[in-house]
Amino acid sequence: MQIKYINKIMKALTSIIAFSIVVVFSQATPTLLARLKPQMNQFSALDVLQPQNVNEHCFYKAVIRTGCLSPPHTKDRITLSFGDDEHEPVFSPKMNGPDTDSTSFDQCMTTIIRFEGGCLDKICKLNIFRKGSDGWMVDYIIIDDHKNYPSTIFNFGGRYKIPDGDVGYGLNLC
Repeated sequence: MQIKYINKIMKALTSIIAFSIVVVFSQATPTLLARLKPQMNQFSALDVLQPQNVNEHCFYKAVIRTGCLSPPHTKDRITLSFGDDEHEPVFSPKMNGPDTDSTSFDQCMTTIIRFEGGCLDKICKLNIFRKGSDGWMVDYIIIDDHKNYPSTIFNFGGRYKIPDGDVGYGLNLC
């Protein structure tokens, strides 16, 4: 007799718990399912960033990681140019070389350069200009623009020697 009574109580409790679970999940917002659906004509917070005023000067930071297969020290003259899809590119000042003593790009080291230039929208292309005989190699370059986040990362892999000359070598992610 007691076993039948316990079975009835267990069935009632199971029904109550199952009903409660159904009620809770029917009231919950299905966020996991919503993320899996394609979001057409939706804007993320990154898409609504305001473009910078091209008549002003903006501040940039370049984080440059020299490849570990690069020479231990280089006197090659390195210059960067980067831009967005619409405006004139921004050129960095000469960052090193025989006629400057400002920066060195040593093997496996990260160098940070800060400079200013014309304002851009989201940076999506970068060119590296190298003059010299050392054969400097770059692993990656991050261009940080304080008005357009996130920063843009240009990955070169650290195994390719940047060509010497007046023609820039780079990536276009636009």
